[in-house]
Amino acid sequence: MYFVTEIDSDLYLGRELLFSKEKQVYFETVEAKLNQEFINVKAVKLSELYQGLKDENTNEVIRLSKYAKAYQHAIQTKYPNADVKNYEE
Repeated sequence: MYFVTEIDSDLYLGRELLFSKEKQVYFETVEAKLNQEFINVKAVKLSELYQGLKDENTNEVIRLSKYAKAYQHAIQTKYPNADVKNYEE
């Protein structure tokens, strides 16, 4: 089970630095909730998901954070058999 936290970016805007603690708390909270529902939750960035899932026919469960939900269609296209959904609180 994968939890996609965000896209990869080396560009940090002032706004990103300001909200980085808030994002970290959000990720930890969601990951804890997912761990209650699923076994072996892996919190990853988008590129780590693509590196970790080599088989495009995977039926893996993938949940997207509010920071990665814009990539739902792209992930569903790449992994058509996977269970890809945005995480809803």
